[in-house]
Amino acid sequence: MPTPLTAGGSRNREQPDRLLLNNSKSKGATPWLSGKIRLVINVTTSASGADIEKVKADLHRFCPVSKVVRNSNTQIEEVWNVTRL
Repeated sequence: MPTPLTAGGSRNREQPDRLLLNNSKSKGATPWLSGKIRLVINVTTSASGADIEKVKADLHRFCPVSKVVRNSNTQIEEVWNVTRL
């Protein structure tokens, strides 16, 4: 199994959220990404609940990094922490 890399480039095997280097054939634009990424999003806002839900729904449609990662056969688990002003 290849040595896992965390998003920050660390080779810490204890890190649960990581990108795995993979030379196997996979579907998508970047076959070297695989596995699952936990994306923690911390938001402090006075926006309405409906506005926040729209941003959540639109993230995967408009974020170019999210598109590349999702198209590489990598799952993204989004964790939203919303703090109201």
